[in-house]
Amino acid sequence: MARKVARQIAAGDVTKVEVATADIIKFAGRATVHPERAAPEDKVGIATGMYYTPVGGDIMFVEVSVMRGKVSCS
Repeated sequence: MARKVARQIAAGDVTKVEVATADIIKFAGRATVHPERAAPEDKVGIATGMYYTPVGGDIMFVEVSVMRGKVSCS
């Protein structure tokens, strides 16, 4: 919020800023969403995996289910 106000002052748009409660939402913007967070408890049918790339990594959830079939061993 301070950066956005400083940018307005540096651009000459305003000389003084008073921030009200309603303005906080405007300055803060949309909430950041992090859908891939570790689950607080284990769930049946979901495995937590990790992956990495040269620039970082993350966790992923893999959903599994049981299917009819046959087992073949070579």
